[in-house]
Amino acid sequence: MIPKNSSSSLQRKPLFPGNSCFPLSPAKRPLIEKDDPSLVENHADFPIDRKDQLKTIISILGTPKDEMDTSFISDLQAEEYIQIFTQRPCINFEEKYPNSSQESIDLLLKMLCFNPYFRITIDECLNHSFFASVRDLDKEQVAPHEVAYSFENEGDLSEERLRELILEEVDYFN
Repeated sequence: MIPKNSSSSLQRKPLFPGNSCFPLSPAKRPLIEKDDPSLVENHADFPIDRKDQLKTIISILGTPKDEMDTSFISDLQAEEYIQIFTQRPCINFEEKYPNSSQESIDLLLKMLCFNPYFRITIDECLNHSFFASVRDLDKEQVAPHEVAYSFENEGDLSEERLRELILEEVDYFN
């Protein structure tokens, strides 16, 4: 968080705090209040934690607006999961971050597009006007080769294996 965007360091918090996410959610039973207004009534099949990551994301970005927003979802259960959230708009980032420039809000909105195929690319991001004052193209270096992760060669990963790999990464960096 850029200090000038928040009047106090106490305001610098994660935009999407959460601790679980469907389908990798550690919550094995619903932990929500029955009268949660952010969900439609028929959600009994899904274990939703109070801090479910997707619920948190939707509370910020709003629900997907149309089929184009969810066209990338190929899992039927994931599509059904998205449908349990009541319709809501994206928050107003100008109000949330009143000291932020229009350039920073524009970049944020482009990076947070719900459908990953419509999000800004890394090259577009780096070339965004927000970074114009800090980039020096003469000093930038391009990696000599693509970064590869060892697990990319494992093929289709089971949920259990994916959890193991995530925990290994967390252990490595903590």
